[in-house]
Amino acid sequence: MSYPDPATIANLNSLTTSERAILAAFLIESLESEIDDDAEDAWESEIARRMAELRTGRTKTVPKGIALELMLAEKDEPETS
Repeated sequence: MSYPDPATIANLNSLTTSERAILAAFLIESLESEIDDDAEDAWESEIARRMAELRTGRTKTVPKGIALELMLAEKDEPETS
C-alpha cells in the first residue's frame, strides 16, 4: 500500500471540518461493495424523524461531554433481566 505524498496530506489537512466530513463519508462509502437500499432508506427515515423531533422541541441536544458521561455511566450499570 502506498501513501499519498506529503503535499496531498497538507492539502487535505487544510480542508474545513465539514469538507473533511464529506470526504470521509465519500471514502467510507467507496469502500462498501454492496449497498443495502433498505438500510439506506431506513437511515434516511430515521434521520428525518430525529430532525423533526429537534425542530419541534420534542427532544433536545446535549453537549458531547455530557452525552459521553451518560453513556459511560449507563455502560457501567449492571444489566437487569
